[in-house]
Amino acid sequence: MPTAQKGKQRVRSSSKKPAMSNTHTVAGESYTDTVDLFPESTEVPPPVERLLKAYAFDPSIGRFIGNEMTIEVKYEKLAPGPIGEKIAVIDYDGANQVFYQPIDLDNPSLLIRDGLEPSESDPRFHQQMVYAVVSETIEHFETALGRRIRWRLDERLPDENGEFPKGTMPGDIWRLNLYPHAMISANAAYTPSAKGILFGYFRASQTDPGRNLPGQTVFTCLSHDIIVHETTHAVLDGIRTYFSERTNPDVPAFHEAFADLTALFRHFSHKEALLDTIQKTGGRLYQYHLKPDVGITDNEEARLQGQLPVDNPLVGLAQQFGEARGTG
Repeated sequence: MPTAQKGKQRVRSSSKKPAMSNTHTVAGESYTDTVDLFPESTEVPPPVERLLKAYAFDPSIGRFIGNEMTIEVKYEKLAPGPIGEKIAVIDYDGANQVFYQPIDLDNPSLLIRDGLEPSESDPRFHQQMVYAVVSETIEHFETALGRRIRWRLDERLPDENGEFPKGTMPGDIWRLNLYPHAMISANAAYTPSAKGILFGYFRASQTDPGRNLPGQTVFTCLSHDIIVHETTHAVLDGIRTYFSERTNPDVPAFHEAFADLTALFRHFSHKEALLDTIQKTGGRLYQYHLKPDVGITDNEEARLQGQLPVDNPLVGLAQQFGEARGTG
C-alpha cells in the first residue's frame, strides 16, 4: 500500500473578508445577520469644489447686504501664492520692493474655514480674493463657451519656407499672473507684457472721499468688479490674437463695454445681495437708491445711518474706487 507522504500542511489562503455576526432579538424572536467588517472601497475621492471668502462688491459697503460672500471654485491642488493650473498670484509690491508672504490655501486650518476672513489689512486675504474671483470668472466663461479657455499666444507666422514655428514663443501666456499690489496707482490693468493683471493701490481723496476715510488706502484688488473687468480683458485677448489692437475707436470701446457688462451681470449671481435689493426696491432693480432700513417722516431729518438711503450696489460698478477718487 502506498504510504502517505509526510509534509507540511498547506494553508489555503482566502480572499474573503472577515465578517461579524450580530444576533438581535425583536419581539421575543432572535435573528442573526452578517455584516462585512470592511467596506468595498476605502478610497476617498478628491473634493469637487473649494469654498473661499471674498467681498461681493468692495470693502466700503462693509458687512451689509451680503457683501461678505463665499465663492465656490473648482478644486485643484495649489502651491502657496496661490498658484494653480491657469493662474498664479505673485504678490510683489513694486513701490516698496518687497514680496508679501504667500497664502497656502491647502493649509488644513484654512481649508476647514473656507479661507481667511475678509480683511483690508491682510495681504494674504488680498491674494485669496483675486484667486477666487478670477477662478470663478474663468469657470463662468468656460460654461458659457462650452470649452476651456486659453490665454494669449503669440501669432505663429510662416517663414520664407512656409514653415510655422514650433514650441513656446516669448509672448505666450500659459498661466495668468496676478499682482495684487503691483503699483501705487488708481488703476488696474491687464498687461500682456507682464503676462497678467497689475492691481494698483492709492490714497483716497482728502476732500471728497465718499464713504472712505480721507487719505485711506484703497486696494483695487479688493474690488470684485475691477477683478472681473480685467479678467474679461485677458479672456478676450486669448480668444483672438491682436483682438485688443486699437485699429479704430470701436475696438477699445467694445473691450470696455464687454468687460463692464460682464462685471455688472455678475452682481446678479450674488444671492444675498440680490434678495436684499429686491426687498428694498419692491422688485424695481433699476432704482439707483435703496429704501432706508429705518423710515422717517417728511418733516424729520435723518439722524441715524439706517435712515439714510444707500446706492443700489447691483447697478453700480467699482463704487469704492470712484468715490475714493472724488468722482463717485
